[in-house]
Amino acid sequence: MAYKVKRVRLETSEQDKKILDSQSRIANHLYNTQREEVVGEFDYFDEHGVNKEFNPFNETQLRNQVTKLKLIHPFYKTLH
Repeated sequence: MAYKVKRVRLETSEQDKKILDSQSRIANHLYNTQREEVVGEFDYFDEHGVNKEFNPFNETQLRNQVTKLKLIHPFYKTLH
């Protein structure tokens, strides 16, 4: 199945550029934080043979982890 891609030029003000850049940085930080936690959980489960059925890459598990991270790190609440 082939997908057609259409590029649209986004014209923004300097303020919009700063907001988009800020959101991008926060989203990247959230991704890296979440990835570190998932790798840590896999290592723990491998070492202790605990909960082999847990899949931290499951969509529901990742979404639940974001909610927890937003409680710990309030600046993630700016992401929607």
